[in-house]
Amino acid sequence: MSSLSVDAITAKTANTNLTLTGSGTGKVVLGDGSLVLPDADGTAGQFLQTNGSGTLSFASVADAGVVQVKGAYSDAYATHANTNVDNPVDILSVSITPTSASNKILIVGQFTGNSTNTATQYMGVKLVRGSTEIGSGDSATWNAGVGEIHSSDVLSGDGDYTKPTSVHALFLDSPATTSATTYKLQAFANRFGSSLENSTLIQNGGGYAYNNKETAVGTSSLIVMEVTP
Repeated sequence: MSSLSVDAITAKTANTNLTLTGSGTGKVVLGDGSLVLPDADGTAGQFLQTNGSGTLSFASVADAGVVQVKGAYSDAYATHANTNVDNPVDILSVSITPTSASNKILIVGQFTGNSTNTATQYMGVKLVRGSTEIGSGDSATWNAGVGEIHSSDVLSGDGDYTKPTSVHALFLDSPATTSATTYKLQAFANRFGSSLENSTLIQNGGGYAYNNKETAVGTSSLIVMEVTP
């Protein structure tokens, strides 16, 4: 292999490119032989990257942010009998098929409602992936006999049950799959006296049947987003 030692190389003809070409399968090497350039162009929008061992190649910028969004919505008044922290009801469900097993699913939910039980202590929501509860608290870190929920709103007085109120959900899940996956937003009204009782849950409304603007019908929603790590 021969070498050329000069301080500068300039194209002979004005306004022409300077071309460096390896022979056969040889490539152009720069920087005391430490950087090997690719011998073919990449595609539009690609950038030049290194493998950390001196070889340069063209690569595409990885997709970042939100890949896809799915959602469900309810604006209808409804009632659900016999609910409590151990017996929530399905309010909304959304199916999403992740494009990559390494991506995550961001879950955003809201339940609006209340209970017809004047002694209801709190209203809560849970999140479920398939048949698995996710994003709930760990009762083992406090007292094993307490309930496990995602979030709740306290209903502490007789007047609290009459008006609609909202409970929100926010959780980043790692399903590690590219199969269709169903997420559910569950809700319940909870009352414990000497034992766990059943309470009627009102969806998108208050617990008292007003017929005036003292109350209103609201909405509940569930949005799931596939996002890159």
